[in-house]
Amino acid sequence: MAVEDASPRVAYIARPCQWFASLPDSCQPSIWTDERYGEQVRQWLLEVIETIAGGHPVRLVGFSGGAHLALQLVSHLENAEGVVSVAGNLNDSLFAQYHRLPAARHVPAERPEVALWSLSGNADRIVPPELTERMLEAREGRCQTHQVLEGAEHGGTWQLDWPRIVAFWESCKGL
Repeated sequence: MAVEDASPRVAYIARPCQWFASLPDSCQPSIWTDERYGEQVRQWLLEVIETIAGGHPVRLVGFSGGAHLALQLVSHLENAEGVVSVAGNLNDSLFAQYHRLPAARHVPAERPEVALWSLSGNADRIVPPELTERMLEAREGRCQTHQVLEGAEHGGTWQLDWPRIVAFWESCKGL
């Protein structure tokens, strides 16, 4: 998705250590398990996003647990245009309950007023569309939408229709 994206400033966010074949020393088990939404992770990601943005508007795209992080981070960014959730965990308590997992220890509040475009795949068993609907209802955001893609599983294939997403975000301004 990121390679195909022509947007000038967009940050694609995943859970810490998610895409490493072999983990570097900084990826201690606590960083990708119970501290995955903690202060250290938040600071690392904010530094990277602020570098990407360079003071300009930035779009946040969160994949899976990265969607949860994107929603956390947006409250610390003045220049975020909105959040796109791709197969996103939008509520860690509901996600943990659904999968019978322990919840993360640090789950800071996020801004429900941020514009949120959420994508689910109807073949996704990690974050199925019905779980996403429950998460969106619990979130109580004023400007959020949910799109379900036929045949998409948790790992893809995902494509973002930026003109449609940006038009949605624009419609959210002033609400």
